[in-house]
Amino acid sequence: GANSEISSADTLQSKLSDNISDKTRSKALKESRSPLTDTNNEVNFIGEAPAIQRLLNILPQIANNMAPILIQGESGTGKEVFASLVHNKSKRANKPYIKINCANLPSELVESTLFGHVKGAFTGAIADRDGAFHAAQGGTLLLDEITEIDIQVQAKLLRVLQENEFYKVGSQKPVKADVRILATSNRNIGQAIKNKEFREDLYFRLNVFPVEIPPLRDRKSDIPILTKYFVDQYCLKYDYPDLAIDEEMHTYLRDQNWRGNVRELNNKIHRGVILAQEDGLFKVDHIENSIFTSLGINDDDEDINNIPLMTIEDMELHLINKALEKTNGNQKEAAKLLGISDRTIRNKLKEKD
Repeated sequence: GANSEISSADTLQSKLSDNISDKTRSKALKESRSPLTDTNNEVNFIGEAPAIQRLLNILPQIANNMAPILIQGESGTGKEVFASLVHNKSKRANKPYIKINCANLPSELVESTLFGHVKGAFTGAIADRDGAFHAAQGGTLLLDEITEIDIQVQAKLLRVLQENEFYKVGSQKPVKADVRILATSNRNIGQAIKNKEFREDLYFRLNVFPVEIPPLRDRKSDIPILTKYFVDQYCLKYDYPDLAIDEEMHTYLRDQNWRGNVRELNNKIHRGVILAQEDGLFKVDHIENSIFTSLGINDDDEDINNIPLMTIEDMELHLINKALEKTNGNQKEAAKLLGISDRTIRNKLKEKD
């Protein structure tokens, strides 16, 4: 999600793994969590733009029923966050909330991951395994990027929505499904239907409550609010002192195109908060530092939240080492790239030793 989110889902790694697909399954099927949670561990969808307020105003009505919801919008707009809000505001809030990333699932594992399988159903099926629908019983199942699911499996999803039951792979015994389905997509679904990549009947079944999350460029009035929120949350996360935001920063951020939407803004704020600590004032230089261009980092391609988890000290050393590589070991030049003093670099390197 693009903002903060957390779910009450139980981990499924132990339930949905076998010898041939442990890594693939654990990547695709997991708790719905964001690296950034607020102080109360609550889901927040930040924004005061009219389009966002309309969404938040209808949230209670769409949360408290069983009807499917199809959430559409560009990548990085906050579709997963809104889905988490729907679950958290529903009567199922204390039940499992399971997220499937459909785009990460190889076609041969989709059906087994969703519905489970019985022993001997296919090569490598050495034991009975439960799937996502079983794990989400009584709760909510989020099918993230549902348009990426194989067309044959879409027919079986349609059956679950119509009959409230499913079959494990290799079994003829129906299993009742008490699961609310939420789905997201960043694609043009009309075009996908035209291209025979998505079933029209599944679309109509899912689209009881169509929700469209606007891109950040259409809600630029929310950028100052989002910026303050992310700055405060990252300062809290890393135990930094409060950080003031330079006025020029707000002007600069409003002027950007934000092709990566809220996720891109989040990434830049995350980066900047780390680099702004010595100054005590969050400035444009901290997010548009030349080191990032020089090192080939592109916000549209890289989500800083997906880099390996490391301590803040390790993150600082990582950036220092990258800068030293770029400047052939010249500490003064590396310090200029990073916007810090060469003494800071020396101190950090001494600490490492």
